[in-house]
Amino acid sequence: LVPTTTGMSPLEVHIQSYSQVHGTQKFSTSSKAESIKTTSMLRILLEADLHSDREHQQGKTDETSYISKSRLLEILYEWNSSAVLDALECASISSGRNNSLSNADLNGWWVWQWMLIILKYSVAGTWTQGSDFSATHAAAGLENGCPMPFLMLLGRAFPNQVGIPCPMTGTNRYVLHSICCWGGKETRNDDSVNYSRKQMAMSVILREHPAAASMTDADGRTPLCLAVENRTLWNGGVSKLYRAFPGALHICNPRTGLYPFMTSAAAAPQKDGETCDKSSLLNSGDMSNGACKELQQLWTIYKLLRAAPEVLVDCLDNNEESNSWLEFRRAAEQQSLAQILQHWSITSTDIR
Repeated sequence: LVPTTTGMSPLEVHIQSYSQVHGTQKFSTSSKAESIKTTSMLRILLEADLHSDREHQQGKTDETSYISKSRLLEILYEWNSSAVLDALECASISSGRNNSLSNADLNGWWVWQWMLIILKYSVAGTWTQGSDFSATHAAAGLENGCPMPFLMLLGRAFPNQVGIPCPMTGTNRYVLHSICCWGGKETRNDDSVNYSRKQMAMSVILREHPAAASMTDADGRTPLCLAVENRTLWNGGVSKLYRAFPGALHICNPRTGLYPFMTSAAAAPQKDGETCDKSSLLNSGDMSNGACKELQQLWTIYKLLRAAPEVLVDCLDNNEESNSWLEFRRAAEQQSLAQILQHWSITSTDIR
């Protein structure tokens, strides 16, 4: 798994080179699988990649050659985008005729086979033995997200998976929960891509299964709770989650005891010395400027408060909590409000 002089791993080279040869083929539901050999080398390289990562986690090696599965899917889509979009169009037409494109229709297509194999290896470390594999949950669980056409195609091929909790783990997370966690660790620099992808993915899933916005995971967290925890902005998807389930603003994070607006304040990035045009803030999707990102985070806090100002009273009048915990939460509220007042000149009357 030694990388090339261009920095590409053998896995990435294999996907790209095979796509260059076969990527011109158009998608057709009558396509037949060429041979199991088309996936043999891919499986060997993925197995070696998994083995390398396991040895690193066990402390047997200092470095790991583990490749992000999001990156592999992006390469697969990039070099086969025309065929993938053709397949998605066929899926849309079939759905309109109440005859959804099924996994069986796609099974003869090598791009579909490769995508499913990559997704299976992406959950190799968390997949509970004996449980069913869910490709849609695996795609939603990718740390840096999944190319939208792939996610949409999975939703068409496996419509039932969107409305059930993940069967591979004990997290009780729905697809929407996992999407709300995209980009939380900020492992990539192209934030604008992740921003748009996350927002679009939320819209697609909420359209197909709006009830998912009110579901809680094994820790009692709603999708909105996870979204603000992972610095999702109001215009980046939080508003959609709120409209789908307004009651989420009154549900505390069971782990921290914080309401969504407080969680958003705690997750807000701190950037000094950068400026941003405030007039372009609300509708901006440009995430390259740290100051803009901070201001958009503050706008998110403000909108969460405006949507449910009564939570301020609720959290301070809860007599069941200790005084020290109330002081902590009161301090968090005051800090959030101070930041908003400083940047937006908002009065307490506005909040009420």
